[in-house]
Amino acid sequence: MSQPVTTPTMPDPAQPLPSMPAGPLLSGLSTSRAASLSLPLRYMVAGLAFAVLAFGFALAYSPSFLGTVFLTPRLLAVTHLTALGWLTMVAMGALYQFIPVVLDVPIFSERLGKVQFYLYLAGVLGLTVEMGTGRTQVMAWPAGLLVLAVGVFLYNAARTLARVERWPLTGWYILAALTSLALVVTVGFALALNLTLGFLPLSQLAFVEAHAHLAALGWLGLLVMGVSYKLTPMFALSHPFNEWRLGRPIFILLTAAVVGLFVSLLLRLGQAPLLGCWSVAAIGIGLYAWDYATMLRVRRRRPIDLTQQHNIAGLGGLLLTTLLGLALILVPAETDLHPRLQLAYAAASLGGWIGLTTLGQLYKIVPFLVWTHRFAPRMGKAPVPLLKDLYPQVLARAGFGALLASLTIALAGILAGYLPAIQAGFGLCTLGAALTAVNLIRVVLR
Repeated sequence: MSQPVTTPTMPDPAQPLPSMPAGPLLSGLSTSRAASLSLPLRYMVAGLAFAVLAFGFALAYSPSFLGTVFLTPRLLAVTHLTALGWLTMVAMGALYQFIPVVLDVPIFSERLGKVQFYLYLAGVLGLTVEMGTGRTQVMAWPAGLLVLAVGVFLYNAARTLARVERWPLTGWYILAALTSLALVVTVGFALALNLTLGFLPLSQLAFVEAHAHLAALGWLGLLVMGVSYKLTPMFALSHPFNEWRLGRPIFILLTAAVVGLFVSLLLRLGQAPLLGCWSVAAIGIGLYAWDYATMLRVRRRRPIDLTQQHNIAGLGGLLLTTLLGLALILVPAETDLHPRLQLAYAAASLGGWIGLTTLGQLYKIVPFLVWTHRFAPRMGKAPVPLLKDLYPQVLARAGFGALLASLTIALAGILAGYLPAIQAGFGLCTLGAALTAVNLIRVVLR
C-alpha cells in the first residue's frame, strides 16, 4: 500500500520550532534509513578523482584561455569536467546519504543509484573527450547518456521525496536544487542537439550562459547553501540557532534570482533586467553570509576546524563571485577585459566557492561514514580512533593551503591576463586537489 503524501508547508519562523523526531535518527550523518555505504562513497571517490583531473586539464589548456573568444572547446571541456565530473558527482553521492538523514525517508532504489553511477561516469568522460577535441557536432551521444543518468537520479529522488512527511528548511533547498538540475539537463541536451540540427532560433551563447547560471547558482549553489544549514550547526554545535529566521527569505530571494537570471539570459532581455536579478541575488547572498557568520558565532565547538576553514574560504569565493558577476553586467562585452572577467567569474564560483566548500564538507562526511561503519560497533569493546585520526592532519592542512593560495594566484593571473601566474595557480591547484583526494581516499580504503 502506498504511503500518503503530505503537502509540504513552510513553518512560520516566529513560532517555536518543532522538536526533531527521535525515531530513526541515530547520530550525525548516520541513520537506520541510510543507504549502504558503497552507494554514496563511489560517487565521492570518483568526484575527488575528477577534481584532480579538472585542475590538471585547466593547467594543460591554460594557454588557450587568454584568447578573445571565451567559449573555446577546451574551456568548455574543463568547465564540464569541473561542474559535472567533480561537483555534481559529489553532490549526487552526498544526497544519497543526506536525504534519508534530513528528510527521514529511505532511498527509493539503491540499485538504480548504482546503475546511474556507471551511466553518468561514461557520459562525463565522453562529453569531456568530445569537447576537448573540438568535436562539438557529435556531443549528442554523451549528452544523451548524461540525460539518461540524471533522469534516473531525478526519478529515484522524486520517488524518495514523495514519501516525505515533514519538510525542514534544508529539504526546501534540496527540492529547488533538484528542480534546477532537471532544467539544466533539459537545456544542456537541447543545446547539444541544436549544435547538430540547428532547430532553435535562440542564440547559442544565450543558451550557454543561461545553462551555466542555472547549473552554478540553481543546482549547485542552492544545494550547497541548503546543506550548510544542516551540517554547520551539526558539526559546530551552533545552539541556539533558528535556521528559518533568515533561511526562508534567503531561499525566496535566491530562487527568484535564479529564475530571473535564467529567463533574462536566455531571452537576451538586456542589462536592466540582469542588473535587477543580480541585485536580488546579491541581497540573498549577503543575508546568507550574515547567517553563516551567526552559525559560527553561536557555536559551542570553539576551534575553527578544517571543514569550517574550507567553508569560510568558500564564502569568500561566493562574495568575490558576486562582485565579478556585477562587473560582467556593467563592463561592455566588446572590451578586452570582458573575457577575462568571464573566466575569473567561472573559476571563482566553481573552484573558489562551490569547490572549496565541497572539499571541506567531504572532510567531515567521508571520515564520519567510514568511522560509523567500521569503528562504531567496536565502541566500549576496544579503543577506537577519533574522526580526525583517520587521516594525516598535516597533509589535510597542506592541501587546503595549496588550494587557497593557488586559486588566489590563478584568479589574479586571469584578471591581469598573465599566463605564467595562471599556469602556476592551476599547477598548485592540481597539487592541492591531489593531496585532498589522496587523504580522503585513504580513509575509504581503511
